[in-house]
Amino acid sequence: MLISFLNIKMNMYNTDMYSAMQKLRENPETINAGQRWTNEDDKQLMEMLNNNIITKNTIDYHTISSAFKRTVGSIKARIQLNVYNMIDETNTIEDLCNKYHLELTEMNIFIDKQKSKKEYKKPVNKSTKTTIDDIYNLLISYRTDFEEIKQSIKRINKKLKKLELNEGI
Repeated sequence: MLISFLNIKMNMYNTDMYSAMQKLRENPETINAGQRWTNEDDKQLMEMLNNNIITKNTIDYHTISSAFKRTVGSIKARIQLNVYNMIDETNTIEDLCNKYHLELTEMNIFIDKQKSKKEYKKPVNKSTKTTIDDIYNLLISYRTDFEEIKQSIKRINKKLKKLELNEGI
């Protein structure tokens, strides 16, 4: 029941997302909305930032979004992704945020999302297939565990009976 409800909600979300994307693509100002970014696009975006598209310590997102025919939100996200990919021993997040006039707190949120995406997409080792023997051995180990638990409960019950007899309960 819950799964079918979630599937319906996801289908509604995907349909709404698709129709919103179609509307954006019908607009000549955002005709590239939702399209893949190429390496050349990324290079050009960062060159624009490095060539003083930044004025008064803020990024002119509208000029950039017009140049790429994308939404302001997608430009912001792509800048964050490019900056995230630049972080290394020599380029700290703080330095890059200062250079590209990004909010450190927003960038940290972005980084956390990227990390959780990587955790979610961890590849499954396909060489470790579960066999019937694995399942059998697991069930045998559970049976042994249950037997030990049963024995422990019996011992506890015996001790309780002794205590009850000693206390006259």
